[in-house]
This record gives sequence, structure tokens and C-alpha cells, in this order.
Amino acid sequence: MSVPHGPTPAPVAEPHTQEPGSDKRDGRLSVCTKVCYGIGGVPNQVASSASAFYLQLFLLDVAQIPAAQVSLALFGGKVSGAVADPVAGFFINKSRRTGSGRLMPCCASTGRWAACP
Repeated sequence: MSVPHGPTPAPVAEPHTQEPGSDKRDGRLSVCTKVCYGIGGVPNQVASSASAFYLQLFLLDVAQIPAAQVSLALFGGKVSGAVADPVAGFFINKSRRTGSGRLMPCCASTGRWAACP
């Protein structure tokens, strides 16, 4: 067997492909951007907490459902959200970008099911 002489060629790294509209900062967010995202999420969390608080009061006092069933129902909702969000994010990230973005085809295809009673 013959051993090749001379230097071996270095492996060629594929260039990093960026999506249209993205900046060239290696995907890092600045501290200011992170703070602004955090501040922007506050109203959503306040509304969610208030509605969960009043839903619990309604189910316990008005509908007179036992506390164990109420807590089980609310916990089940949180668990299903904790499972469904990463799964949806995975499929959205794997989808191809369209002219209106990655999320729009998902919204268009599932929106009709949300609108139907």
C-alpha cells in the first residue's frame, strides 16, 4: 500500500447561510433587545394571570366544582401548553420560509379550525 506524501487538504467548511432579513451578529441579541422583549411580555402575563385567577374563583364559587377537579383541570391546561408550545415551535422552525414568513401558513391552515365552533 502506498501512503500519500505531502500535506493533506484541510476540510472545507460550508459557509454559514443566513435567512433573509437577519443581521450578521451570530444570532445574538443585545441586552437592550432582551429587556425590551421582557417588558413587552408583561401585559400578556398580567392578563393571563388575572384570567386564571378569576377562572379559579368562578369554578370554585359559582360553578361549585370540587377543588381537586378545578386544580386538575387548570394543571392539565398548563401541562398541555408546556408540551404543545415546543412541538409547534419545532415544526414551525422546520418549515420553509414563504413570502409572508414561516408562521403564516400554520396560522392560515389552523385558523379555520379555531374559528369553527
